Amino acid sequence: MITPRARAQASGNTCGRADRPASWRPIEARHVPELLTDGARALCYGAKADAKKARQAKAVRKAGAPRASGKDRVLMEQADRQPRVAVIGAGMAGLAAARRLRQAGVACTVFEKSRGVSGRMATRRADGSTFDHGAQYFTVRGPRFAALVRELEAAGAVAQWFEGGFVGQPTMSAVGKALAGSTPVVTERRVTGLNRHPSGWSLRFDSGPSQRPGGDSFDAVVLAVPAPQAGDLLQGAGIGVAGLSEVTYAPCWALMLAFDEPPDLGADRLTCDDGPIAWVAREASKPGRRPDAGTCIVHAAPDWSRVHLEWRAEAVAEALHAAFSARFGVSRQPRFIAAHRWRHARVERPFGAPCHWDRAAGIGLCGDWCIGARVEAAFDSGEAVATALIGSMAPG
Repeated sequence: MITPRARAQASGNTCGRADRPASWRPIEARHVPELLTDGARALCYGAKADAKKARQAKAVRKAGAPRASGKDRVLMEQADRQPRVAVIGAGMAGLAAARRLRQAGVACTVFEKSRGVSGRMATRRADGSTFDHGAQYFTVRGPRFAALVRELEAAGAVAQWFEGGFVGQPTMSAVGKALAGSTPVVTERRVTGLNRHPSGWSLRFDSGPSQRPGGDSFDAVVLAVPAPQAGDLLQGAGIGVAGLSEVTYAPCWALMLAFDEPPDLGADRLTCDDGPIAWVAREASKPGRRPDAGTCIVHAAPDWSRVHLEWRAEAVAEALHAAFSARFGVSRQPRFIAAHRWRHARVERPFGAPCHWDRAAGIGLCGDWCIGARVEAAFDSGEAVATALIGSMAPG
């Protein structure tokens, strides 16, 4: 397997190095970029466009100042304006990267294909019930993640479910919402391509490119998506990253069940070592949930999920419900049943480096797939790529 050092040398990865593009300079923390809101849902609290610079530029033009043209004008604009970063993906890694960038005063906008933030730390609402059908809990090891968890605990967004195991409250997605804070997040916009031009990067969406003037150019792009999706975007932009294709995942089918009364499973959470089921949890046992909620989450085993990966969700739900009923002796029929496929659920073979940052291209990669299958790994990777990007703008 390619070592992280060799991979970095082969691909130009400068993750953690302080290389600075000449056109970038430190910026003020108050700057927030203009949102791309055409046809998208924008989640941003207190974000405003930086109109002061626009008024100043307009005044200069009215005064008859000479204007450069062509490449010279592009370079002048890059040197004068504040750098902007696009973060693709609003899971833990993307939100951690955006948080670190904004703490350093770097303007960034997060783009997410789904309706909300949190990625695999997801919550689904259906039939009057809520289901944490993605990540079930997370643990804490490192000091920076521990500090974040303490902060979120104090804010009421995180609570301990069992010793060493934490969850978001009142739902798992509360973690991502709290982490996003006032960061501009544009949801329901699937990025399908990256375009490189003299002034930086622009994004292509499944609904076409943004038509908002000045709102679609970025100096750098951070891809906080599963490795295969990052590879597709990079390939379309003519960029290769050594070792990226070696990252592998285990899939997972998740079953959501809602009963009128909580079923007796013998425990609040169970792991299973054989058969199609790997994990079962009663949602009511988690802090901040309704104690009478009769909702359960069932995660299928990796091998079973692989074999049935392309099955219809309805067929998977029927098969997993039958296995659940047989294993736990639950004869009652649920009032709600549904299955969700996580194609990239758990990292099996990681990238082997905290992140990837290509200073020359202005492209960064991050995710739990860089380090390992833990929520904290996603956080660490997001912070790592943000730190590398910030180092690229450091004076000197």
